Amino acid sequence: MKKFFVTLFVALVGLSSFAQTEWVKQDIDKKFTVAFPAKPQQEEMMGVNIFKYKDADSVSYVVTFTDLGAFGMDSATIAEQAPTQEFHDMLKGQFEGQLAGFTFTKTEIVPWGNYTTYIFEAEDGEKKNKLFMKTVFVGEILYVLTSSVPAPVAITNKDKFFSSVAVK
Repeated sequence: MKKFFVTLFVALVGLSSFAQTEWVKQDIDKKFTVAFPAKPQQEEMMGVNIFKYKDADSVSYVVTFTDLGAFGMDSATIAEQAPTQEFHDMLKGQFEGQLAGFTFTKTEIVPWGNYTTYIFEAEDGEKKNKLFMKTVFVGEILYVLTSSVPAPVAITNKDKFFSSVAVK
């Protein structure tokens, strides 16, 4: 009987750790896929599509996308301007305006295949919450992946989330 409980315990532990490693691939649109720790909720807010998931530790994973063509930018212009520091700083300024209380601790332009990505990291000075963002420009679409990690939770899955991006 004791052997049965030990076997059951080992099996349950194995299943729970297996479940934590199996992320769910989510089609964001026809061109872009991202994996989440579990099936995300989808909603629309002020014309922006949002996919989000919050885990038991209140770590959140969010993907939004915006058609920059609606703002008069075509894919050729974006492809030319996105790799520039000026364009990066303009987008960073937009994020800073929306994230009162956060200080950006890391910003960089990272080429990724034929695409330009930006990496942003920020910290809430008061609560010490961490915010990680990866932006990806694909044609006229700007995809923004965000992982928010409350203090003092360990940062464990943001890299897995960011590296799960696939362009179809």
